[in-house]
Amino acid sequence: MKTIKEILPITLSFVAVCISVASFFYQVKNGITTSKIDVVSHLAARAYNDQNFREIEQCIIRYDKGYKDECNPYDRDFVMEMNRYLGFIEEVYFYHEKIDVIPMDDVEFLFGSVLKMFSESDYVIDYLRRVETMTGDKEFDGVKYFINELNPNSKFAQAIQ
Repeated sequence: MKTIKEILPITLSFVAVCISVASFFYQVKNGITTSKIDVVSHLAARAYNDQNFREIEQCIIRYDKGYKDECNPYDRDFVMEMNRYLGFIEEVYFYHEKIDVIPMDDVEFLFGSVLKMFSESDYVIDYLRRVETMTGDKEFDGVKYFINELNPNSKFAQAIQ
């Protein structure tokens, strides 16, 4: 049986994504339209202005290169931030796939380098497998979709076949 500490980070990320989705549908229902440029600008600003996202990327790179003493990606706080980051990528997926607001070219331009880094990261591959095993769900399908679209011959693509 999973403890609350194991389930809470994933649940919080899911709740954040649900709130974002509900907010969007509320705006659409009430006739408040947002241009594609506004959506892309908003997501890009969130991604590039969030210092935690940069720290996560740097930690994963250092960890995969063998500098395991410099950061601990298995630390509870890191895992919570990682879930928040992956939840953000899920939000980008929602706008790309479900609503067709963000074309794949924009996703690749804005987030391609991070997603390609994720696709070659042993830590990220292991992390996504552990989340899927823990929850029994297909968590972070949007992240997996983008990784496969942008880097189909990656370690990640080979690992999930």
